[in-house]
Amino acid sequence: MVEMTESPSAGIAAPNDEHHGCYLIRSLQGVEGGLCDTFFSRLRRSDLRWRFGGPRTSGACLLPCRNATLRGMAFAACSVSGDVLGILNLEYVDPSTAEIALIVRWDAKRRGIGRALISHVMRWSKAVGLKRLVGHAMPDNKAMLRLAIAVGFRRAGGDQALIELSWLTGAEA
Repeated sequence: MVEMTESPSAGIAAPNDEHHGCYLIRSLQGVEGGLCDTFFSRLRRSDLRWRFGGPRTSGACLLPCRNATLRGMAFAACSVSGDVLGILNLEYVDPSTAEIALIVRWDAKRRGIGRALISHVMRWSKAVGLKRLVGHAMPDNKAMLRLAIAVGFRRAGGDQALIELSWLTGAEA
């Protein structure tokens, strides 16, 4: 079980760092723009298209969202040297539902990083009482679709452009 700590800037409970052998999963802070820019510079166009649907110009889009209408968190999987290998963003849709979005560097794929990030957030979601996580994937992003189904998400709808995926935490049971 992941221990909980209070995130002072957000007022949202955040899990402590979690070690996964050769990488660490930790909360990403809004002041870590430089780290996100470095990660962003190592992404491929296909990674950006699958995550954002189109090009972006900086890593700022990966920082946790904090404004009057949205609140969110971001989690990073970092190598022992501190390089970011993957980021999972979470934004509250309503008090019981959050949307997640994942991106893993092309040269770090197929090492369990995406699965570890999603599993980390699934455990956290249960612990804080969220009832549902949702995500979206492009139909041609077969690796993301396989991963989502493997960790327990179900197809919940979508269209030709995006497939909606949903996971119920069991907190409502």
